[in-house]
Amino acid sequence: LNQRANALAKSGDWAAARLAYLQSAQGFRDAGGKPSARGAGAGNARGSSPSFAKFRADGVAFASANAALALAELGDLRGAELELRAVSRRAPGLVDARAALAALYWASGRPDDAEREWEYACDNIDVGCAKYRDNRWVAETRRWPPAMAELLRRFLSVS
Repeated sequence: LNQRANALAKSGDWAAARLAYLQSAQGFRDAGGKPSARGAGAGNARGSSPSFAKFRADGVAFASANAALALAELGDLRGAELELRAVSRRAPGLVDARAALAALYWASGRPDDAEREWEYACDNIDVGCAKYRDNRWVAETRRWPPAMAELLRRFLSVS
């Protein structure tokens, strides 16, 4: 579903992409099911191993962040901000959410909040924010929607 969403986004169908990202996030949430008594801690096929649990959590975070980015492309910047704030609470180390929040805060006239998010991404997350300074990487590799890539570019042009 996440790959389908990426393809829809690339084709410019942001509404369908958002729906597929939301479905992907739900799929990751549902992936583990309930571990059986036999499988608790034993790494059973239902996803009770710690590495699979992290994979699911990461999948939920990335798909949810992508859904929020798509929402911004559809023109709902406030809704995107609310969704990205929720993602950053659940996954505080997701640079994507922090960088997007910085761009959204800047666009809504909240420079202190924007700087706080950007500094958190740059200083408190292992992968840091360096790649997000590259407009081409954001647009082509990370595949941010054009509206969000532009908001980030504007933020970075003054910070």
